[in-house]
Amino acid sequence: MDLDIMNDVEKLMQTVNKKMGNKVAMKEGPFQRISLNSLFKEKVGVTLEELLMNEGKMTEVAQQKGYKTEGATWEELYDQLFVNEIESTFSLRPFFLVDFPARISPLCMPQKTKPLFAQRFELYIHKMEIGNGNTENTDVVSVRQTFETENKKTRMPIDEDFLSSLGKMKSSSYAGVGIGIDRLTMLYTNSDIFV
Repeated sequence: MDLDIMNDVEKLMQTVNKKMGNKVAMKEGPFQRISLNSLFKEKVGVTLEELLMNEGKMTEVAQQKGYKTEGATWEELYDQLFVNEIESTFSLRPFFLVDFPARISPLCMPQKTKPLFAQRFELYIHKMEIGNGNTENTDVVSVRQTFETENKKTRMPIDEDFLSSLGKMKSSSYAGVGIGIDRLTMLYTNSDIFV
């Protein structure tokens, strides 16, 4: 994951906060980096890595937590557990959430030492996702496989222009972040969403 991007986002958020009169409680220094893998262990009772390595375990855990699993995909069960068991427990303090499953982040580069996880992060402030960043997956073969799998399910056409562009980027590394200006506006205008 491109730590430089996280550091830049952190500095940007601290600068914005200062310019806005420090309306949001932010301590000086680095925002905490919290692993989604560890949060699953803490809140769900099993690491995300275990759920990624054993598809049946995801169904078993979801059933134990009281979720309907019939006909549900791994991704749908992941979303249910993440939203209800993990995201709902987030604190108000700013932090970066890391270690997202690579299988739900196919356009993100897998981590070199932990390929089940993507080089991806989300910034949370006041329990809300403010930004989503990653290192781009420029491996045309793996991205094409993802598109072909989606095409079988949805009949969505494969974006050959995108794949062609990726092919031109293959020897370089690209990273970036998308920050929700609408969410920052809500944060600094005391929107009801935070009540």
